[in-house]
Amino acid sequence: MKIDLTAEERQLLWQQLTPLQQQTLTDFKKYRLQSLFLTKNFLADQEWQFFDFKENPSYPFGESNRLYCRCGRELKYQFILKSKTSGELLNLGATHFAQHLSVEPQIARQIQQGLLQLDRGVDIILQSKAQGLRFPKRHYNLFKNHGLIKQAPTQFALRLAAFKAADLPIYDEDIQELIGYLKKAGLALPKLVNNQATPVNSGKNHFRELIFLLQKLEIGEAIETHLLLETLPVTQQELVRWLGFLTGGNFPVQLKQVANTWYRIA
Repeated sequence: MKIDLTAEERQLLWQQLTPLQQQTLTDFKKYRLQSLFLTKNFLADQEWQFFDFKENPSYPFGESNRLYCRCGRELKYQFILKSKTSGELLNLGATHFAQHLSVEPQIARQIQQGLLQLDRGVDIILQSKAQGLRFPKRHYNLFKNHGLIKQAPTQFALRLAAFKAADLPIYDEDIQELIGYLKKAGLALPKLVNNQATPVNSGKNHFRELIFLLQKLEIGEAIETHLLLETLPVTQQELVRWLGFLTGGNFPVQLKQVANTWYRIA
């Protein structure tokens, strides 16, 4: 999967999202950016504190929702800072932190790097959505119905709930964390593991068994490879190779790999 989209590609995929999906991703980026300011302590010794963040998803195209820096430069990202004493609001672009606030230039570079990582994360979500991936509802239902949600950090639980409401695929690190909770609790997705005493097809064709098991997954659902390894008498190397075969269009099921996770897409 391509990691960094061009502005044109990103705009095209963004327009395919529903308003709720767009708002969900915008809210997530705002939260992550706010967390970046707090954890990195960028403005700890300054008069200004992080107040808000705006993004123009149409930048540099279109005439609506245009954002500007204090210097007049048009922006994709606008950071709104607030004076701790006067309450004055200051609109800035990431590259002008050092110039306007007299902070170290490396701070602006760190913020730019943080934005790049956020953009890459959203690009993966946009591409995953375009390829037919959806929110992992069965994973989430097990997670919620068995009370595991109470063990999870609040922000993780809130993020899952928001992405569920918008029916967006989640980040790879989130699906891995979600699967981790299920594994720790000894839970498996229904119908994924073959519970019969005799393996499917009597073990004569394990690749066919793999296809049989994957057909029980919903379209867009993540594949728990550890369960497949527990079910099929194959090595991890063999399983990965077979999953790679299934990214083609010549089989009853079709897969897509996103980062370290495989999903059924057809």
